[in-house]
Amino acid sequence: MVILALLFSGLLQGQSLSLEQVLSRMDQKGDQLQSMSADILQRKWTDILGEFDQGERGKFYFLRSGGDTYLRKDIEQPSKNVLTIAGSEVLFYQPSLRQAQRYQLGTHKDKTEFLLLGFGSDPAALKEAYEIRLLGQEKIDGRNTYRLVLQPKSKQTAAFFV
Repeated sequence: MVILALLFSGLLQGQSLSLEQVLSRMDQKGDQLQSMSADILQRKWTDILGEFDQGERGKFYFLRSGGDTYLRKDIEQPSKNVLTIAGSEVLFYQPSLRQAQRYQLGTHKDKTEFLLLGFGSDPAALKEAYEIRLLGQEKIDGRNTYRLVLQPKSKQTAAFFV
């Protein structure tokens, strides 16, 4: 499961949007999004043990330039690794092993949609890939946001998000 907090500028105090209105605003604002970065914590669930691992901490970057989309995930702890996606090419680098692996997404280029999680994604494509629920409004750093829950419809994809 993925939980997103979405900030929309210009919201009126007390204004409440429906899920369809939030998705429409995402679509409108997504076209304007050129870049962003975020701190991330990624934890993996082991069902047999019934627990999460210690997790990985790092940064996530998104860039749109000239019609192309670039993604980068820099993990700093517990061990450094870098994952980049540019076009249909994935590069995974592990400095401690001095190893880089290169993959071609080929016909699976659309799977990067699961990493984008709505950044410039068509709401219809999101609805096709996820069950989406609106949790409501929340203030983050004094600013109004909306919280969405995205549950992947594919069991294989859902295994990556707990």
